[in-house]
Amino acid sequence: MKPRLALIGPGRVGQAVTARLRGCGYPIAAVVGRDLQRTRAAAEFIGAELMATTDIRRCASAQLILLAVGDDQIATVARELFANAAPGSDCTIIHFSGLHPAQVMRTKNCRSALLSLHPLQTFASAASGLERLPGSYCAIEGDATAYPLGRQIAADLGCNAFTIASSDKALYHAAACMAANFVTTLLDASAGLLAACGDGGIALAVMRPLVEAALNNTLEMGGEQALTGPIVRGDSTTVASHLDALKQRQPQLLNIYIQLASQTVELAQRSRRLDSERSASIKALLGNFKQAE
Repeated sequence: MKPRLALIGPGRVGQAVTARLRGCGYPIAAVVGRDLQRTRAAAEFIGAELMATTDIRRCASAQLILLAVGDDQIATVARELFANAAPGSDCTIIHFSGLHPAQVMRTKNCRSALLSLHPLQTFASAASGLERLPGSYCAIEGDATAYPLGRQIAADLGCNAFTIASSDKALYHAAACMAANFVTTLLDASAGLLAACGDGGIALAVMRPLVEAALNNTLEMGGEQALTGPIVRGDSTTVASHLDALKQRQPQLLNIYIQLASQTVELAQRSRRLDSERSASIKALLGNFKQAE
């Protein structure tokens, strides 16, 4: 028998996760939100139309409570939950922040088990999140006694579970942001450079085969073997041309290029395909442009 579930915060993540769990047989006790109209729409997506409410006390009958709220709201909502619904020792409370440890929910009168469960996936919409959850990885952190339930929930979501230490959450979240958010930022900047060369409307389409190949190669072979381009070849003349062009036409991106190129030099050296002499030449070139910036 699956635990009776209540959702607080029916946004994209909350809707996707709860819809998936409802489909796996978790009874829904409540779908709680601030705005009743939006909460009803979310509950309809989940398949629990009659469970929509703005009353957090409706969570009192739940054995599993999901806090799918913004990072800066988790502690506040947890206090409100314990003050009004008083979940007991038979209840597990889960938040979905990649940054905060589970203990951010703990209050003086907390008797429940606390977990954080973070699917490493993007949720552009509830529907796309629901579709993308299966096959994703999910980080679990919190009270060790609740790990079996956390792993079961991850499995029911179709995710592969792994655990991390509370002290590592900020570093873990930085890694996730670099892999997802910063890739988007980098591609947008790259598209801007290509747009400056001609038709900006096709910039992303032009780069798509290159980006997909680079991503697939990196995921399959690792960065050291997948790396290509002028830096790993030790071609300082090409790098100098890039720096000159950026300085003249897109100076706002010069520092980004220098920082990424410096990191790429380190990766190329680890791959043992860039010798110390050519590495030193590229580092000096990057350093000179950074000082002149």
